[in-house]
Amino acid sequence: MKIEKLGIWAFRVIFVFLVSYGMLYFSYKYYSPDYGASDFYAYYKMVLHPLDFSVAPSPLIYRQFSTLVTALIFKMGIFYNMEISYVNEAINQRVFFAFILSNYIALALTALTIMKIIDIEIGKETMLAPLFGGVLAFLSFGTLVYVLTGLVEGWTWFFIALAFYAFKKQNIYLFAFILVVAIFQKEVVSIIFGVISFVFFVLDYLKDRKVNKTYLKFFAISFASFVLYLLLRKVFLPISGYENQLNLQSLIETFLNYSIFTSNKLFITIFSQNLFFIYILSFLLVFKYRKEEFKTFLALLSAWVLLYMIGMATDLGTNIGRILLVLSPLFAVYISFYIYLLENKSKE
Repeated sequence: MKIEKLGIWAFRVIFVFLVSYGMLYFSYKYYSPDYGASDFYAYYKMVLHPLDFSVAPSPLIYRQFSTLVTALIFKMGIFYNMEISYVNEAINQRVFFAFILSNYIALALTALTIMKIIDIEIGKETMLAPLFGGVLAFLSFGTLVYVLTGLVEGWTWFFIALAFYAFKKQNIYLFAFILVVAIFQKEVVSIIFGVISFVFFVLDYLKDRKVNKTYLKFFAISFASFVLYLLLRKVFLPISGYENQLNLQSLIETFLNYSIFTSNKLFITIFSQNLFFIYILSFLLVFKYRKEEFKTFLALLSAWVLLYMIGMATDLGTNIGRILLVLSPLFAVYISFYIYLLENKSKE
């Protein structure tokens, strides 16, 4: 049995690599941070000066995990030398390659984690559904635009997938570890799981009139992680930059005055959410005979809506789409799982 499982996972790893390595090449060859990815230049300084909190503004400077991994790849001398489209004399091509490779590794790990979560949902290891879910991670609109780039989205996606795996396994210790490390990756992780765990807790209570202590612990950990992040920004290690994000009055005023009905915002924010729309469609098909899926649907939808509202309040503009796309790994899980259920249903 162990040999069989090892064979399945060896196949999955090889499959992910063979399906995706062309995207690594394409991104390295043609990606340019000059089009909608100016944060790259702050992250670039962070790679050259690891753990130096004076080289970039807040909140970018707190996203140390991704840049440390990139710095490690750069220091190890891993590099593929070839002519690329992006040319900037101020940017070391070796560091540029390290960014793309780091995010590629993170995305590949995300795909493998998605497969494992699908195994949990199905209740056994299968072949087609997990592979399809893993491939969907590479087919998200955000993959080439935001992940296989010089940003930090790759490891953010992985943190979200791994935290959801811990959530499904009800592994409090792994979940807590991920949420603590996520303080130095991206604050959105704690926000997402605060919402998901809260929705699960409330719906369980409304159904059984009992307090589910496990979901309560998940929520407490998520909330504590976000509070620690805020304390880091305001008290322990305050760095100037985007102070409006921590000003409640400013957030409310910006939210109330925000206008989403412009063609540019609508396209980048709404029409870029390809996996979100597929998830909605697949849920509507499954819900007719699996009402229990509503809890997960409401949790993911609530997280998506809250992220949208936060993006409006912080005036992220077209970057709201990038924030919403961090839920792509979770949508990939349930698209694949629901299609698996629909396929089995069609055989009855």
